[in-house]
Formats: sequence, C-alpha cells, structure tokens
Amino acid sequence: MTGPFLAVLPSFAGGGAERVTLAMINSLAERGIACHLAVFDSTGPFRISLSAQVGLHDLDSRRLRNSFGPLLGLIWKLRPTVVYSTFGYVNLLLLAIRWLFPKGVRLWIREANLPSLSLPNTRSPRLTRLGYWLLYRFADLVICSSQRMRAELASYLGAAAYRARVLPNPVTTGRRHTIEGQLIDTSPNEVVFLACGRLTYQKGFDRLIDMFATLDPRNQRLWILGDGPLREELEERAKTRGVADRVRFLGFQASPEAYFLAAEVLLMPSRWEGMPNVALEALAYGLPVIATPECGGLVELAETLPPGVVVIASAEAGFATAMAEVKPSQRGEGRRSLVPDQHRLESVVDILQAWLNAGTA
Repeated sequence: MTGPFLAVLPSFAGGGAERVTLAMINSLAERGIACHLAVFDSTGPFRISLSAQVGLHDLDSRRLRNSFGPLLGLIWKLRPTVVYSTFGYVNLLLLAIRWLFPKGVRLWIREANLPSLSLPNTRSPRLTRLGYWLLYRFADLVICSSQRMRAELASYLGAAAYRARVLPNPVTTGRRHTIEGQLIDTSPNEVVFLACGRLTYQKGFDRLIDMFATLDPRNQRLWILGDGPLREELEERAKTRGVADRVRFLGFQASPEAYFLAAEVLLMPSRWEGMPNVALEALAYGLPVIATPECGGLVELAETLPPGVVVIASAEAGFATAMAEVKPSQRGEGRRSLVPDQHRLESVVDILQAWLNAGTA
C-alpha cells in the first residue's frame, strides 16, 4: 500500500454505518496505516469518536450535489490508494466520477442495507436500481456484511461479481467497558425490552409499539434509545395505544452499555437492514436479540448461534409471541459475551489490512 486510505461519510451521525467506518479507520490508523476521513458535514455525536491519528477533512458541502468538486479535489490532493464509502447515494456519486480519479486510485464501496429491501424505499427506486446496475460493476471491491447481501449484489455486478466480498461487521464496543456508577436499577420481577436506532420508518418502531400494546401490561417495560424525525409521532402512538406510561423514549445514547445490562432482550423490528451493529454490540454484553427476517445478516448469524440467542420472528403475531415468552432474567455484568469471534474488531481489521496489503482488486 503506497498511498493513504480515504474514507468518505456524509456526517458524524449516530448510525451503524458511521460507527463501523470510524471503528475500522481508527484501528487501521493505530496499526500505522495513514488514514483520512472526508465528511460533507462535520457535525454529529460520533465526532468525538474519531482518533486523532486520522486526518479529518471537512468539505463543508452539506449536500451531496455540493460535494462533487471538493471531494474530487481532495482525492487529487491525497492520491489515496483506496477511497472507501458506505452509503448507497455516496457510492453512486463516487462510481460516476471515478474516471476522473488519479491513476491507480482504487474504489471500495460497502453496502449498508439489503438492496432488495432498501432500494424500494428510496426516493426514486427505479432510478436508484438502474444506478446500481450501471455503476456498481465499476467498483474495485464491493464489501458485503452477509452472504445474502453478496448474492443480491452479484446480480447487479454481472461479470464483476467476484469483486463482492463478505466482511463481517465489527463489534465496536468493548465487552468489559467500564460502567461503574452507571448501572440502571430495575425491578427483578419486570421484563425490560430494549430497542435502539434512529426514529425512522426503516426501524419499525411504530409496529413495535403496536405489538408491545398486546402484551401483559403488569410487568412489561419498553425502552427506546434514539432520536429522529418520527419521535413525536411515535410518542403520540404510544399514547393512542395506551402504553405511554410503559414506553420510555430515552434519546440518543452514545454509550448504551448500561441499558444492555439492564434489559432482558434487544428488539429489532426493522423493515430493512444490512447487519445491524447494535445487535452485535448487545450480544457482546450477553443480551439476546429478537429480530424480523428483514434484519439482513442477523438471519444468517442466528443459524450459527445456540437456540434463543437470536430469535427471528415475523412482525405482528410471531414477533409479539416471542416477546411474550421473555421472562425476567439475570442482569448486570455477570452475563457472558454471545458475539462470535469473527465479529471482533481485531479480526475484521485483520481481513481489511490483508486486502490492502494484497492490493485487492
């Protein structure tokens, strides 16, 4: 590897794709690899997570359409060995302009969601699907979080399908993170359900509230971590369904470890995902997961884990039934990690570094 590694993010928003990217470039930088990060907007809760060893370039462009010139200029200035991107719309921009890159610069794109579920929910599904079909084949490497995602993307890549490779999502929080003084007191007789994510249609919290309302009201609590445009609507939905006194909206939590240790199970009612990192982080703290089949790589992961660790249940009846079967359990730091070794950050970065050293694609 001759030049630096340049990652591109829209902002430091508190999502899984941002968390994965920051964890990987921080770790690469710690290993002595020159890493840079370009952002369209330098605001967001994960700004403090960026290592001082990573060069930050605020393009101050805010929107994608204003980013073309500044981003291309930065690529020519740094002449990186690899440009890395993980948001579909940013991937498409970079693929469209890659013919303007300096010679020898490789483009690695990572897909954050299952295309079959996410593309129909974009603003222009047909146009976006066409962009994938026309442009994704020109990536030097397409990084997928599961075999299902790899199979789906191969249909867009045609003869370049070999460029799609699986890289497990890393667990970005330490199993023994210090949380003294932060433990949350809960009644030993109640069941605490935990859900985490941006309050958007994708995450399915509207249908989660509906399902929660069907459960026994005597000892059930639902905590929702995250912020987003649907917060007021979801709070009103909880009132309408008569569960507002048992549903707590706790806002964005940069360090949710104390909540992992205080809950019985993490709920993932999403309408589409790739490999939700919050589920991996919960498993690292011994917290089981109930997820919908639309949660991408979790379906594959469930098949490799002991029964009950990750339960896949369809929304509505199946999901609610799985919730109803949850009983009060051991809480606190006595739980053992449930996350597979291949998702350890060190293991994932080992693979990434090997690809860099081998001049992959």
